[in-house]
Amino acid sequence: MDSKLFVTCVRRLHSVQIVYLTFRLGQEGIVGLRQFVSLVESTPGILAVEPGLFHLKRTLRSGPWENVRRTVIVYGLAHADPGLLEQIAPGLDHIASVQHRASRLFTSSPSVRLVVADAILELILEPNLVYEIWGWGVGISGNFKEIDGLPAVVFDLYDQHDGKDLLKIAIDGWSGRIGVNGTWGDRMAGSPDELQRLILSALVGRLDAMTAPGQPVSQVAR
Repeated sequence: MDSKLFVTCVRRLHSVQIVYLTFRLGQEGIVGLRQFVSLVESTPGILAVEPGLFHLKRTLRSGPWENVRRTVIVYGLAHADPGLLEQIAPGLDHIASVQHRASRLFTSSPSVRLVVADAILELILEPNLVYEIWGWGVGISGNFKEIDGLPAVVFDLYDQHDGKDLLKIAIDGWSGRIGVNGTWGDRMAGSPDELQRLILSALVGRLDAMTAPGQPVSQVAR
């Protein structure tokens, strides 16, 4: 697997997110597995859930992958040092995350990405949401974008009067994490209703910060 892509994927993960690492057949995969075992043993917070370390070490002793599961479920990989991840990457066939609302964006097919992105945008940008936001003098648009090489759906909120950007809210297609103005938080992509509430909540916070003290924007209840 490409080292740069692997490091980017891992760095986008939530600190407690589970991923699936599938190692390559042959000696290259064994070398990658040896590096991975070393990483788990030396880094607190990273856990090989299934198979556990005992079974992985037995695989290393036996050598070939014959009749051995090559996919490892890993917890806390986001704690790993990028340099050590780069050493593991050549031994990997691929990496996968737990399924989430935007998972289908993570595909090598550009046409499928656009279809999936359009479906997500249609679910979230319902007329009621758009009209409510417009009532505050704010416009909203949504597009498919790549952020650091990973697919995402991005919502841009802007001032109707001068076009000034107010907020950028992104849903990462790889990890499912939600980012606000370039910062990836703890929230994960949920149902369309949850995402609509998140957009409104973030907008209220932004508008409150822009108003004079003691004159907050009315909180939104949906």
